[in-house]
Amino acid sequence: MNTNFAKQGKTYRDSLDVQLTSETIAGGSFEEFFRKYVAGTEAFPYEQILALAGLGLRTVERRKAVLGFTMEHDPNGLFLISTVDSEGPAAPAGLRAGDVIISWNGGEVPKRVERWLREQRAGDLLKLRVRREGKEISLEFRLGENKETVYEVIEISRAGEKARHIRQGMLRGETSAIPVR
Repeated sequence: MNTNFAKQGKTYRDSLDVQLTSETIAGGSFEEFFRKYVAGTEAFPYEQILALAGLGLRTVERRKAVLGFTMEHDPNGLFLISTVDSEGPAAPAGLRAGDVIISWNGGEVPKRVERWLREQRAGDLLKLRVRREGKEISLEFRLGENKETVYEVIEISRAGEKARHIRQGMLRGETSAIPVR
């Protein structure tokens, strides 16, 4: 595509030219694939395709603690609350955009808040002392939770010789026939 389009200063027509280029390289039709999975709404059969190479798909749900607000470090060294998630744990505790954090769990704001947050669990208590309109206010709330679904490709240990051959070809970017026994 780089040769046929970018180097010639031409743009390509969405998925049509991607399809045509794929067909030219592979020497076969990708019409059904593009109709179903690119232009259509059918779910791609990952499990079925990965199984051909002796691979599986594992779904993992990860949970992580969330603050429920964002902040920025201003040029004067102050930590200023930028936004407060109305659905998060900080909003009902009374935290507002514009508040300035002066104390974090009785000490300084962590230098790397994201790292600090990774070490916490949902439900852990956070005590903040903030300055708002010249007054100091103490707030405390429990950290919220964000659930994230992650998909991991795993190797199936009982894969046959043909599947292992396909997997090695995928990893090396090579394809070749395997003798049938």
